[in-house]
Amino acid sequence: MSSPVPSLVATDVDGTLIDDANRVSERTRAAVHAVVESGTPFVLATGRPPRWIPPVVEELGYAPLSV
Repeated sequence: MSSPVPSLVATDVDGTLIDDANRVSERTRAAVHAVVESGTPFVLATGRPPRWIPPVVEELGYAPLSV
């Protein structure tokens, strides 16, 4: 029996997706890309102002966003 596939994966940014140095680890990046490649929608859900998101997207290599 296979595991159910989620309908959506949403993640906070600070302390969840990025570390204290504001970096996305290779492990986290690989996990996000695996989710995206599986066909499951992935979004960032954050209270950060939009101007603070481009560095996170650059680190992540993927640009989803939810408000």
